[in-house]
Amino acid sequence: MRLDDLRRQIDDLDVALADLLCRRADIVRQIGEAKREQQTPIHDQEREAKVLAHVGGLARGPLSGENLKRIFREIMAVCTGIQENTKPRRRE
Repeated sequence: MRLDDLRRQIDDLDVALADLLCRRADIVRQIGEAKREQQTPIHDQEREAKVLAHVGGLARGPLSGENLKRIFREIMAVCTGIQENTKPRRRE
């Protein structure tokens, strides 16, 4: 396969990943709203540990479980920021 073809595949995957991450972030925002309503802390270390254990077990190479955990730690850090900045929606 030519380099241009491989790069085009990466570009397509990047579009899909960006879409999935935005969808995840929207759900995270909704979780932030629910946590505010329930007066629950934003950061949940137990949940974070479960997510990391789960994604670490999804490794199928060439990414290791540790690589996936590193990526998801960053995703979760960004998502925690989204939850912290979630403003309650006005009820009409």
